[in-house]
This record gives sequence, C-alpha cells and structure tokens, in this order.
Amino acid sequence: MDKVKPQTISIRRRPVVGMRMILSLAVSVLVSITVIGVSWIAERNAREVLHLEMQTHLLLEARHLALLSADALLTDFPELTLCPVVRKMQEERGDLAIAVVLDHEDHVQGHADPRRIGQNWKRKENLKPLVTTIETGGGELVLGNEELILAKVPVRHVGGRRIGSAVVGLNRSHLEAMVTRARRELMLVTAALLAMAVLSTVFLMRRLLRPVAELQRGLERIGRGDLDTPMHLKDRTELGQLAETVNEMAMQVKDSQKAMLAKDLEIIETQAEVIHTLGEVV
Repeated sequence: MDKVKPQTISIRRRPVVGMRMILSLAVSVLVSITVIGVSWIAERNAREVLHLEMQTHLLLEARHLALLSADALLTDFPELTLCPVVRKMQEERGDLAIAVVLDHEDHVQGHADPRRIGQNWKRKENLKPLVTTIETGGGELVLGNEELILAKVPVRHVGGRRIGSAVVGLNRSHLEAMVTRARRELMLVTAALLAMAVLSTVFLMRRLLRPVAELQRGLERIGRGDLDTPMHLKDRTELGQLAETVNEMAMQVKDSQKAMLAKDLEIIETQAEVIHTLGEVV
C-alpha cells in the first residue's frame, strides 16, 4: 500500500498593521493637538497681557507728562517748556504715535511740532473708552479704536483745579508686532516640543512593543512543535507575564505528550505480552 502523505494546511495571512505604528500615530496626534491647544491659549493670554501692559504704560506716561506740565501751563508761554519735553519724550519712545499737552480749552500747548501750538486738538474718530482693569483717577481715560490706544490725564493745579490735559497714544500696530514676534518664538518652541514629544513617543513605543516580536517568534516555534526552547523575555509588563504563561503552556503540552507516549508504550507492551501468551498457548 502506498503511504499516505500528510497534508500541509496553508493558512493565508492577512495584511498586518503594526501596533507600534498605530500607537505611535495615535499618541503623536494627541500630543500634537494638546501642544497646539496650549499654544493657542498661551498666545491669547499673551495678547491680553500685552494689551493690559500697554494701557498701563500709556497711563503712566500720561501721568508723568501731566506732572511736568502743571507749572508750565500757568506761565505766559508754556510752549517754551512743553515743546522740548514732548519732543524728547517722542525721541526716547519712538513707538509713541501721539504726545501732546492741551490747555483747559483743548488748545495745543505742547507738541513735537511747534507749528501745532495754539491749534484746537481734534480727537481721533471712533475713539471709545476701553474696558480695563487698571485703576484710574478722576478724569483719567483710556481710549481706543482699531488703530490707536491713548491715555488722557487731566493736568491739575495745586488746588485741584483742572488747567489742561496730557495725551499719550500708541499705534495698535506696535502691539500686533509684539504679538507676532511672541507668536514666532512660541511657534519655534512649540515645534521643538512637538518634535521631542513625537520622537519620545516613537522611542517609547519601540521599547514597550519590542517583546511582541519575541512573543511571535516563540509562538511560531511552538507551532512547529518545538516545546524545548522557552521564551526568555525580561519584561515586567503584561507582555512578560504572557510570555511566562506561554512557557508554562508549552511545558504542560510537553508533559501531556510524554504521558501520552508512555501510555502508548504501555499499550504496545501489553499487546506484545498478549500476543506472546497466545503464541505459547497455540
């Protein structure tokens, strides 16, 4: 009789998507969303802080100018004192858009351009009081529109009588330039943190999932019938416990095979004895 050859079962494997890639991609996306969200909040807070700082600075500048102007406005020619003061202020602070001292009738008495002296000061259009947390004194105003922010402080005589006003203003474009510069620096820091986070995530996933390859090789050996080679997986996570369980399973299978083989040998020996006994009887 021809020997029947054992049939080899061919199992078609499906395409495998690596857990390492899935976890790395998922963690990278979550880290990216978190970093971008934190950056957006940080930029918004930075804008608010810069806006408040600008208002405070303008108010302090206007108060300082009002103090310098108090005595000069009581003289016959206040422009002789105030024009150099205002001109020096604008030279030292190149970002100031407006610096002017007015008398009680809103006539210009201090300006960087002497030709404006005596003219009636016309406030910029659409200037409205800004909502601010800065504590202001009596008659002090913080105004603004889409292009300008200014602080107006009354100039008072020693007795408290209002004799004029000091006005200091700043273009919002200066604020936007500061925000843009801060955004650029924040983007660089964010990009660096994001790159570090992604690289750290990939590295961590590689280390955590490295035992999976050893588990796969061990299970393939068991599938081929090799029950004598245990998996040496030095891992304290659940994967390490899984490897120990697989090793115990292989030992149990091996013991079961030995027990079955012993039983088969016992059956064969018994059959041989029976045949021998029958032969003697015959």
